[in-house]
Amino acid sequence: MRVISIISCFLDKKGENYLAVLPDSAPLLAEALEDDDAKVEKECRKLIKKMEETFGHSVESYFE
Repeated sequence: MRVISIISCFLDKKGENYLAVLPDSAPLLAEALEDDDAKVEKECRKLIKKMEETFGHSVESYFE
């Protein structure tokens, strides 16, 4: 969950500019969405929602 927290901090600092590096972090987040630990999955979903609010559009296509 530490990595999810770090990505969230980057998103806070970079805002919409984080979208440029989202493809680099997408594989890690996709893995977190499938984690056996429900807490990890929940935190990852919260981060994705925060990204969508920041970017103003869905980011689900990055995780398919």
